[in-house]
Amino acid sequence: MKDQSVENDKTELSNRPRAQGKGFAKGFLKTDVVFVDQDMPIIEVAKLMRDRSVGDVIVTKYSENKSKPVGIITDRDLVLTIIADKKSPETMRASDLMIHPVTVAKETDGIYELIKTMKKEGIGRLPVVDEEGGLIGIITAKKLLQLLSEEFNDLINFNRKSPRKDITIQH
Repeated sequence: MKDQSVENDKTELSNRPRAQGKGFAKGFLKTDVVFVDQDMPIIEVAKLMRDRSVGDVIVTKYSENKSKPVGIITDRDLVLTIIADKKSPETMRASDLMIHPVTVAKETDGIYELIKTMKKEGIGRLPVVDEEGGLIGIITAKKLLQLLSEEFNDLINFNRKSPRKDITIQH
């Protein structure tokens, strides 16, 4: 069974989405997310994660012409569930190990909704879905922190770059 990727979307820094308003998730998500079918053997999932240098895969089910997320598997899940519990991976499938139901973000979610969801669920990765529930990408806590640090840096540098306008008080 072949792995799949959502088409890569490269957003230039000058056009990066700002940390405000609706639709933030769609503008800042990672679209080259790796996803697998729920019937993929877990050994193949682990090899795919190694070969693609990713820490997670989204488990999907194809429905209504879309790949819809039904679970997520992280490298941590592989270690804690298979290795630490001494389970035999030879007979396991993605559906046996995936965390489900998977918490998802909508493409219209704003940054504060994303942060609130991650905090509430205790997760650092959120698959992002379109209006019909089809997988369009993933957003991570690391990317959100990167954006926020860029925003704060812009705010700090704003005062340095902008000449101060003197105010004249008239009597």
